[in-house]
Amino acid sequence: MNKERIYLYDNLKFLLILLVIAGHFIDYGGSAYQSEAFLGSFVFIYAFHMPLFIFISGLFFKAENIFKKVFFYFSTGIILNVVIFASQLLTLKTGAIDIVNVKGAPWFMYALGVYTALTYYLKRIDKRLVAVIIVIVALFAGYSSTINEYLSLSRIIVFYPYYYFASILDAKKVAEFTKKKMFKSLGAFLLALWGVLCGVYYDKISTLRMLFTGLHPYDRLPSGMAQYGWLYRLLCYVISSLLCFAVICLVPNKKLGIITTYGSRTLQVYFWHLTFVFIVHTLPIVSFFSSLPWGALCDVLICFAIAVLLSQKPFAYPTKLIKKYSFKEGEGI
Repeated sequence: MNKERIYLYDNLKFLLILLVIAGHFIDYGGSAYQSEAFLGSFVFIYAFHMPLFIFISGLFFKAENIFKKVFFYFSTGIILNVVIFASQLLTLKTGAIDIVNVKGAPWFMYALGVYTALTYYLKRIDKRLVAVIIVIVALFAGYSSTINEYLSLSRIIVFYPYYYFASILDAKKVAEFTKKKMFKSLGAFLLALWGVLCGVYYDKISTLRMLFTGLHPYDRLPSGMAQYGWLYRLLCYVISSLLCFAVICLVPNKKLGIITTYGSRTLQVYFWHLTFVFIVHTLPIVSFFSSLPWGALCDVLICFAIAVLLSQKPFAYPTKLIKKYSFKEGEGI
């Protein structure tokens, strides 16, 4: 790593990829993971892990090699779709390739491709106008039942504000601002408060789960909530933004050994993690441990082990190969 690298973001990305694995570990875990404790953890994680991942991606947006970047992201998404299909077929004995109705991990790759192109073309327009429009569109898109998992359209619209707002900020200044001592206590308080709400009052906030995933239109919300969907989404934006701020404030901006090193390799972890989640969930012993009082600790250790394993250099393929054919030597994402 060179001297200009901001270690904060590598540390954040390692934490976030660990939470991505944990979220999918719960989501694909079957009946053993349907208790309020696990589902509360799911809501806790989904409130900020993808918004922050997308925010960090936006911070490093550069208006260069746009076509190549878009090609790289879409190619990676398509190949990931095939890999996930094969993984499900071999481990869960079910699955189907569908690059149109995207529900799983590939959506993030498609979204980054769209965000890269869209942000490039919007940079000529007044930033304040763009900011207002994309938030309004995101708030009211949920009223259309046709905006759903089709082409990942719902998630792309819902999460784009995080990317766009980040793209007009300076990564170094964000790191300096959030490292002020007065923000650490505030960040700890916000995360602790959200943890308590998710753990103790899960039954009252569980309806926000669908909104945090960004996948569903408002007509999927419980009766009486749909007509106020835009307000609930606005509430989710506020919660997610505060939690993203809290996490950034709490994560150190210094080199943390393998955490920082592996944080620079999260793309390869993201590419392979669902395959390993499927494999792990075929092992009966995993469900057994998860049902024990201390089973959550075992699950955390399993997720950490998956993150570390997939951060090793052999798992850089095929994303490394896709990148090689997408960019010339010296160019990068």
